[in-house]
Amino acid sequence: MEAMENVDIFQLLASIALVDRRSSSSSSVAAITGLNMETCVNSSSKPLTRTIHGAEVGAGSLTPLIGFYFGASWCPPCRAFSPILSDFAKCNAPDFSVIFVSVDHSAKESEEFLKGKSFLSIPYESSVRQALLQRFAIRMFPTLVICDTRTGKVITRWGRMAIQNERSPGTVVAAWLAGSNGVSLLRPVHMVMLVVITLSVFWYWGLLF
Repeated sequence: MEAMENVDIFQLLASIALVDRRSSSSSSVAAITGLNMETCVNSSSKPLTRTIHGAEVGAGSLTPLIGFYFGASWCPPCRAFSPILSDFAKCNAPDFSVIFVSVDHSAKESEEFLKGKSFLSIPYESSVRQALLQRFAIRMFPTLVICDTRTGKVITRWGRMAIQNERSPGTVVAAWLAGSNGVSLLRPVHMVMLVVITLSVFWYWGLLF
C-alpha cells in the first residue's frame, strides 16, 4: 500500500453524485483482453441505481475496491484500454468498480466515450474532476488509481499494468483486497514496454510537458 498517498476516499466523494452507466451487456472483447468471460462471476444481488449520492457511500453503496480511471477519447491508449477495463469491472463486480474521471475537451466527447462502458462516472461539469486530477497529481493517461473504500487508502497507481498482465481471473483483485499493489504479477519487460508506449504517445501529442 502506498503510504504517501493517504487519500480520504469518502471526503473526495462526499459532495457529488456518481452517474451509473453500468449494464449487463458484454462488450465482446474477451479475445483481445485475454479474459475468459465464462469464468467471470457476478454474485452481486444489489440493484444498479441511476445515481449514487455521496451520503450513501459510507453505507456500502460502493464496492470494497474502486478504481479512479483518468482518461479521454482523444487518447489512443485510453481507447484501447477502456473496453478491457470495462470487462474486468464486470468480471469482478462484487468487489471492484470503476469511477471514470474524464479529461475530454467537452461533455459531449465524454458522453460518447462512455457509451457501452461498465463504469460509474463523475459528472463532467463537476469541479471534483479537476480536484481529483490535482489530488492524485495525474500526468499521464490512462491512469487507473486503485483505492480501498474500507480504509480510504490508495493501494496503487499502477492498476492498468496489473490488469493487462493478469495471468488468471481474480488474482489481481485478490491481491488488491489483501492490500498488495499487484505489481508483483507484472513481467518487467511488459512494464517497460507499457511505459515507453505511453510516454511516446504523449510526446507525440505534446501533452507530457
